[in-house]
Amino acid sequence: MSESRRIARLLAALPGGPVVTQVGNGDDAAVLRTPATVVSTDSCVEGVHFERTFAPFDRIAERALHAAASDLAAMGARPIACVVALGLPEGFDEHDFDAIVDGLSRGGAALGMPVVGGNLTRARDVSFTTTVLGSPYGTPLTRDGARAGDALHLTGPVGRAGAGLARLLAGSATHPAAEAWRGVRARVDVAAEVASLAHACIDVSDGLGLDLSRMLAASSAARGVALGASLDGDALLAQARLHELGVDDPAAALALCLDAGEDYELLYAADASTAKEPTCIGRVVEGAGVEVRVGGVVQAVCVRGFDHFRPR
Repeated sequence: MSESRRIARLLAALPGGPVVTQVGNGDDAAVLRTPATVVSTDSCVEGVHFERTFAPFDRIAERALHAAASDLAAMGARPIACVVALGLPEGFDEHDFDAIVDGLSRGGAALGMPVVGGNLTRARDVSFTTTVLGSPYGTPLTRDGARAGDALHLTGPVGRAGAGLARLLAGSATHPAAEAWRGVRARVDVAAEVASLAHACIDVSDGLGLDLSRMLAASSAARGVALGASLDGDALLAQARLHELGVDDPAAALALCLDAGEDYELLYAADASTAKEPTCIGRVVEGAGVEVRVGGVVQAVCVRGFDHFRPR
């Protein structure tokens, strides 16, 4: 199928959003009717972020939109639109292309984030590069506002996507844990509430330990004082419920909670008065470093997480 025919099919399936677009799909660029706008770009590349054996292409496409929209939620913004640059290998199967179109359409509708444009190119591997646009609920959230004494919260469990990815990499695509990776969702549903409470926020895409360290580093620089964190490992494990996914070793479960990424839950710092179950998993403290307490034993956290350019 030619590029023009594929673009025509995309245009028919992804008509854009009449409420936010002045000029929609089909021109050289979309024109949006919006004042303050939050913008972010995310890539999802075959062989780096997924393999074809992990899920049908509609699920991969939908997941790519959620991964991109997660950055908007972390900034305290609601999605309003996106553009997707799609790379496809020569001879790419037409049924798989149709599945991608379905996934983009379904994902955009679920997020309230219509696909209003993008690009289509030949590439070695399948890739999605998604630029998302959002409208902040108030002053946009940043990661540099944490204060000593703040409670640290997670909007949901972390480590489950990592448990699912381990199963997928082992070839167990039908294992129940695999759905934890396939079914992640951007927490746009709680972004407004988080924005009303949080001093600082970041989405957990590269691992709780790494993303927390990024928040602490930014907040330390902004305040001119070293900030660290004390985490409640028992609360993390209780929230994660990794035993439901077949992870029964506590040490392995804690490592998944701290190091595995792609859960796309929001980690935020708020007044100590908000420190209530089930979302509170620790607090911000004066002094550098992160520690975790499990069963009364305190240990330092060695920050790992996912780094695209770390030598393999």
